Amino acid sequence: MRSGNVKVLTHWDADGIVSAAKALRKLGEVEVYVPRIGRWSFEAVPPEALGGKLYVMDYSMPYEDWQRLCEGVEGLVVLDHHAAPKPPCGEVYNPALEGNYVPSASLVVSDYFGLPYDWRDAVAIAGDLHDPWGNEVWEAILRKEKVRGEDVVEAAALLNSCYKLLDYDCIYYSIKKVSKANSLSEILEDRRLRAKREEALKLVEELERRAECWDEGYRRVCVVRDERAALVASSLWKRLNRGKETIIVIAWDAGARVYCRGGKKDYTVLIEALRSAGIKEVGGKDVVCSANLRSHELEKVLKILDLHLELPSSVGGEKGP
Repeated sequence: MRSGNVKVLTHWDADGIVSAAKALRKLGEVEVYVPRIGRWSFEAVPPEALGGKLYVMDYSMPYEDWQRLCEGVEGLVVLDHHAAPKPPCGEVYNPALEGNYVPSASLVVSDYFGLPYDWRDAVAIAGDLHDPWGNEVWEAILRKEKVRGEDVVEAAALLNSCYKLLDYDCIYYSIKKVSKANSLSEILEDRRLRAKREEALKLVEELERRAECWDEGYRRVCVVRDERAALVASSLWKRLNRGKETIIVIAWDAGARVYCRGGKKDYTVLIEALRSAGIKEVGGKDVVCSANLRSHELEKVLKILDLHLELPSSVGGEKGP
């Protein structure tokens, strides 16, 4: 089936790629669009995605931006798993809005379309969790599909390489590849994705060397002064955290990104606090909070983190951005 009246808008990471790929297995050859990488807003949505019925997967935006999107589509279906504002129109399937945890949006997509969980969903979970071992759903899929956890984690890293390099063609290629692949090995053996993985690794390693980190008790704070780091914040967290609650502050001339993860925290409280303070592009789940800011908003955000996470004051002082 191919129809210009049915479209998919999906997040750019491994979970978003898998979510769109699984939807295509049900919907057929519909058009797929990816928002501007690193942004969560109506302006980030490609104009071509508007009109007709739109499936939005693993992606959210501020409530007022949802309102604008609602005006531009004939029908809306949102399939997500993040703590996010609920759109004022359409169908919304998001367990997080009911306080229920689901490790990937692809599982929501699979449930919605009546598709069985398969190795694709395992890849999506690995991409979102960083450390999926011990997750019951993930391990059940591994047993059912008879795939190695290490291979699934590597496949997630391959898919996540595309957005780190701002390579939209790679994302669209990956969605089709994952949708049509008959086995996990087809992803692992893909030369194009393997080359992107090596390129992305070099970028993350360079930024890791430039990070300034210090520990205070159970918390770790890292500052990176490079706009490119905003696209690889989760990868930097994976490399820089030491089993602690870790806060990464990325700053550049025009803006900043703050990424918080780790520790025994429910980050939905912080997400709501930042939204209440007027920070538009903030989201995450109970285990992670991420916010895009303008440079002049950084001091306000650090004060909110100080209140909710007991952030060391030095991040805004001599060691700060």
